[in-house]
Amino acid sequence: MQLSNEVKDQLQRYHLSELYNSYDYFGAHPFIYNGEQGVLFLVWAPNATRVSLVGTFNFWNDTSDPMEQVTDTGVWGKFFPGITTGEVYKYKLFLPDGRAIYKADPFAFYSEVRPETSSVVFDLDTYEWQDDKWLEKRQNFTPYNQPVNIYELHLGSWKMKEVGKFDNEAFKSVAPSSFYNYRDIADELIPYLKEMHYNYIEVLPLSEHPFDGSWGYQVTGYYSMTSRYGNPSDLMYLIDECHKAGIGVIFDWVPGISAGMNTGLCILTEQSFTATLIIHSGERKSLTFIKAKYVTSSFRMRASCLISFILMAFASME
Repeated sequence: MQLSNEVKDQLQRYHLSELYNSYDYFGAHPFIYNGEQGVLFLVWAPNATRVSLVGTFNFWNDTSDPMEQVTDTGVWGKFFPGITTGEVYKYKLFLPDGRAIYKADPFAFYSEVRPETSSVVFDLDTYEWQDDKWLEKRQNFTPYNQPVNIYELHLGSWKMKEVGKFDNEAFKSVAPSSFYNYRDIADELIPYLKEMHYNYIEVLPLSEHPFDGSWGYQVTGYYSMTSRYGNPSDLMYLIDECHKAGIGVIFDWVPGISAGMNTGLCILTEQSFTATLIIHSGERKSLTFIKAKYVTSSFRMRASCLISFILMAFASME
């Protein structure tokens, strides 16, 4: 497939740490190509010899939909017609040493509920916000001379339908059905906040993560809010309802570490054959072991593409 010169120019800015909305280009986005509606997938995998798009839409066949290298900097693309929100997918990367690995999309907006690790296509533009009054009020808000009362909470443990037994040694987590949906949380939480005179909530990390016990501090999806409590539209509803009630929302955001899972951002060598991040390895590796199953990896911050990725993950929270 052919990308416009304008898009190619924008992708080049990514490598210079100048593309401040990279999430609008990379990942999976609704797209019209040659008159057909579908989804455009873009991923940066400079050290892959081949990349295949696999998912529910092609029965996970790793030969039916090879991606094309659309730039000389290692960006691979594929337009798949006739699909929309809800399709589950991964990228299969074929490496120079003969290995092949499956990777979730680093720019995915939605992910499967753990322990599954695939990405899910989701259109963020379908929710209709109703918080215009809050946004207008926020423009004139000065926290230095007005009261700010912040309630900090972890959505998964603030209230549960059924408290599960957590076995720290075996990494057993509560059943997903025990969690309240973002919408249910809004209905339960906001009246309490109003009663207690809070005007802000600070939510512990919501970026997608594999291990419940980390409380979100081992990230696998920097652009994907955790699916434990629902889909992105459900989270938008929670934020919207808070704003309508005069309550601001603050997200804890933890960009400095990533869960060391092969399906996520962690890689196995010095080379960056996944979408954006270079993780220390060999003698220079800097790893904090929580348990053998979940490793927290630090990043090599000299990489300009990594800086773009992290900064834009923060910008996407706006």
